[in-house]
Amino acid sequence: MSEESTVVETEQGQAPVIDTPETHEIDPVESKAREMGWRPKEEYDGDPEAWVDAKEYLGRKPLYDEIHKTRKQVKKLERLQNEITQYVKKVEEVAYKKALADLKAQRKEAIAEADPDKVEEIDREIEDLNKSRQNVAVEPPPEFREWLDENAWYNPEKNPDVCAEADAFALAYRQRNPNATFSDVLDYVSAKIKKANPELFQTSTEKPKPKAAAVEGGRQPASTKPRFTRAHLSEEQRRVCDTFVRQGVMTQDEYIKSLVDMGELK
Repeated sequence: MSEESTVVETEQGQAPVIDTPETHEIDPVESKAREMGWRPKEEYDGDPEAWVDAKEYLGRKPLYDEIHKTRKQVKKLERLQNEITQYVKKVEEVAYKKALADLKAQRKEAIAEADPDKVEEIDREIEDLNKSRQNVAVEPPPEFREWLDENAWYNPEKNPDVCAEADAFALAYRQRNPNATFSDVLDYVSAKIKKANPELFQTSTEKPKPKAAAVEGGRQPASTKPRFTRAHLSEEQRRVCDTFVRQGVMTQDEYIKSLVDMGELK
């Protein structure tokens, strides 16, 4: 009897040789790769040129994980930017309607007072207001270029996620502070990004701004309790509010106040 076959003896003599099935040891590399999603070539249904063996797949896994993580972060920031964009559009629309209503009311008074010059002046203002709604490309101001020289981290190609976050901060701050200068916006963005990503400012010579002095006696000034709270928000408003607060765009009270100003909460 050999190691690879079995001979069966019978009364009539020697029976035919029956092959014994060979046993294959499980490759631990392939086993681990399978657990992570890898498939042998005969089971792989993707692009044949993209297939790699188990060992190569495991070697690339950290890279795949990093790419997947980056894509999730980018999608998250894209959602945040979209929410801020919609918020900004709503703020601008409310501001436009209010300004237009005020001008129309003034025009009506001018007509009642039989003041044609005033009517003509208001008509021009209404025309200018309508033109201002058009999106016109504007060259960045000089201070932005100076700011770029001092903030080399703002590079959409090298730091797309951080730049997207910075843009979101800038949009939100500008809407909350319409009278702020462009330099104010840039300073605010720098402060927010520096707090979240201090490693990007290791070579920065910017000195931290002094903290505001404490109120005498350690007491905080009394504040009026807001009329509206989170409980008054719709499900969609709560979702947007949570996103803005989590990303540092604005506080919950600031968001609720903006909804009141826009007439979304009454």
